[in-house]
This record gives sequence, structure tokens and C-alpha cells, in this order.
Amino acid sequence: MSHNTSPTGLRYHLTHTPPHLTAHTHATLTLTIHNPTPHAIPLPGLTLTLPDTFTGANTPNAPDPLTLRPPQGWTTHTDSPTRHTLTPTATQGSQPHQLSPAGHLAFTLTNYPTHTPGTSTLHLTETPRPGQEGTDSQQPLPLTLTTWPPGTIVNPPTLNKNRYSNGDTATIEWEYSPAPGIDYTLTYYPQPQGSGNEKITVTYAQIQDNSGSPMANGLRHAVYTTGVPLTTDPVPFILTATYLDDTRTYTTIATINQPDAKFGKLQVSGHTTLLSTASQGLPANGSYTTPTEGFLVCWTAETNARDQNKLNVNTNGETRTLFFGNQSASLTLPLAEQSNISYTADGAAQNNYSVTWIPLGHSISQ
Repeated sequence: MSHNTSPTGLRYHLTHTPPHLTAHTHATLTLTIHNPTPHAIPLPGLTLTLPDTFTGANTPNAPDPLTLRPPQGWTTHTDSPTRHTLTPTATQGSQPHQLSPAGHLAFTLTNYPTHTPGTSTLHLTETPRPGQEGTDSQQPLPLTLTTWPPGTIVNPPTLNKNRYSNGDTATIEWEYSPAPGIDYTLTYYPQPQGSGNEKITVTYAQIQDNSGSPMANGLRHAVYTTGVPLTTDPVPFILTATYLDDTRTYTTIATINQPDAKFGKLQVSGHTTLLSTASQGLPANGSYTTPTEGFLVCWTAETNARDQNKLNVNTNGETRTLFFGNQSASLTLPLAEQSNISYTADGAAQNNYSVTWIPLGHSISQ
């Protein structure tokens, strides 16, 4: 979309269908005029001047002639193939036409033959009100169109999995046109904000030189594997193709199982404890005093041992027993700071059981 504002205060927008123009095809242009001010603005008429090259020989097979359709109450006159005059019927009276506050008008130009690759400019000139000849309102307002090279294709990216585990890397691939002047950028957000890896960008040169391979259809096949583990959910992957001032954007999303927690601003009132992710395996047949609050996790393997093979765990004078048998067993105990732990394994090899301390982090008081 291109837009411009005239000295009178009117806002002009130029949009088109399809949303991205390709050289040597045909499009529909829509010119919308909007009054964003709180007062009425006179608009006696407009002159629309098209690029001189729009009627070039490289625009064959138009379904119908170029047609400019005005809104109700307006008429058009073709001064030349590239110049059109638009006039409201109200200018036939003594007072010029006015566009009311928040009012808008829309003109449609169908079967517009697109320019060769690059930019082309349409110009609008407001008809001056009586007594305003020679003012700034007679200066042409440019509205620019960007036309992509013919045959530009970008197939949306795909991922090698539907879901990833926390810490996985991902492989993403897509197909694209290696046309001159088109830049490709891949951006993804693998980790939570503040991690230093929350945004990673891969440039066109990296994609083409390191990952892109030519295909029989003239496209290139790009494969990229993330260099940073994925820990946040979701992880958006954004592939952007840029030509001059126009962009095409394609997005796919990776879903992460058990992602890292993401926190914004944290306000604490009272006592709050932060969970640590670092665990500590305790040696065989030992004792331990807990430095913080936390969890004691005890586990016994599935063995053919008899009932006398057991793990005894004593915490603050209370004993619990896990027996070795036909299935594994586990026990998780929440403990306060400075808790006393002791444990013994009777008749079991050390690789058949474990005692792990998972601490809670430091406390925050406010």
C-alpha cells in the first residue's frame, strides 16, 4: 500500500489486488480518499496520471480494456491513455464538492497492466478551488507501486516435527526463487526474552550459500537447522522475502513440550521462593543436611531381588522404606531447610537405586 497526504489535508491510499504485483500481469488498483480532519475539505476534482510505461508491449492478454470506475456522483474523462480527469457533479454549481469529516471516496482501476520489475509512480493532482490557482494544491502527489520479477515463488516453510522437546533443535526448509534483487531473511525466537537468544536472524547470503541447493524447476531448496536449543513455546519462524520496499511474509510455528517459564514484571509481597533447576545426586549410604528448602527424590530399580533388598530413608527422625521388586518404586519428600537426611541400601548395588536432592532457590522477601 502506498499513501500520501495533500496540503489540503486529504489522505490518499493506493492498494491493489493481488497484494503483491508481478511483472507483465494485470491487477486491480483501488484509490481511496479519506478526510481525517474534523472539518469538511473542498475537492473540486482530481487528475490521475499513470506511468508512461504502463502500456508497454510486455503486458499481453488483458481480459478487458483498462477501466476507471468512479464512485457515485463522479464522472471520468480520458484525456490520454495515461491521463484521466475525475470530476464530481457538484462542481457544476457555484460551490465545489466537499468531503465531510471522516468521509471517504474510492476509485477502482481494473485491468491495470503491471510495470516491468521495479517501481512505478502514479501521480494525483487536486483541482484547485476558485482563487487558488498556483498554490501547493496543484503539486502532483506521488503514489508508488512495486512490481516483483516474473515467476517469483516462495513456498511456505515447513518443520521436521510437529512438536519438540525442551532443548531440541529444529530443521526448517522451503523453496524460493533466487531472482536478483530479492533478499530472504529467516527470523526465529528460540528462547525467552532476556536470555540473549530471544531473536535470531539468518540473512539471505547464509541461506543461499550454506543451505540453498538448485532444483530442476529453477527454484532453490533451503534447509536450515537452528543453532540454539528451543526452550520457549511457541517458537515462531518468520521467512521474509523483500524486493525494494515490498515484503512477503511466511510464518510457521514450533510447539515445545515443557517449555521454560517466561516471566514479565514480578512483584513479591511476603515470602516467595524460586525453584532451582540444578539437582544433586547423593552418594551411597550417606547422610546430608539440606541447605535450603527442596525435594528429596528416592528411586529403586526393577530387579529380581527379594524383600530384604531395600532402601531405608530417614528424614528428621522418620524412616521410610522402598523395597526392590518386580517394578521400580519412587518417593518424593518435600523438606525444609536444615533437614537431616540419612539413607542405607541393604543388599542392593548402587546402580539400582538413587537419592537425589532438588533444591529450591533463594528466598525473596518484601
